Amino acid sequence: MRLDLGRAGKCERVIFVFAYTVTAQFEDEAVAREYTAWLEEGHLQLVIDGGARMAHLIQVSPTHLEVRYLFTDEAAFRKYEAGPAVPLRADGLARFPATRGVKMSRATGTLRQKLGGV
Repeated sequence: MRLDLGRAGKCERVIFVFAYTVTAQFEDEAVAREYTAWLEEGHLQLVIDGGARMAHLIQVSPTHLEVRYLFTDEAAFRKYEAGPAVPLRADGLARFPATRGVKMSRATGTLRQKLGGV
C-alpha cells in the first residue's frame, strides 16, 4: 500500500491488487460466442467464488476476448491457482481446445494505479 495525492491535494490510500488476465483468440466467431456464453453463464462467478475479487470481460473484437480477474494480492492468486483453478482450467481446455481454433494466453501483474471512478 502507498499514499498518493489525489484530486484537490487529498491524500488517498492506493491498495495494490494482483491482476490475472486470460486472452482468447478464435478462428470462428461461433466458437467465440460459445466461449462468451460459458464465461457469462457461470465461469466468471466460479473464479470469484474461488478467490478473485472482481472479473472484467473485455471484447476486443468478435474473435478476441480478454478476461481480467483482480485478486487481493499475489498470495491470494497463488492459492486460487493451486486449488480452484485446477478443475476450472481443465473444464475450459476440454470445451475450448486448440483443435477448435482457439489460442489462449495468460499474464499476471500488479495493478499499480487506478484513476477515475469506473
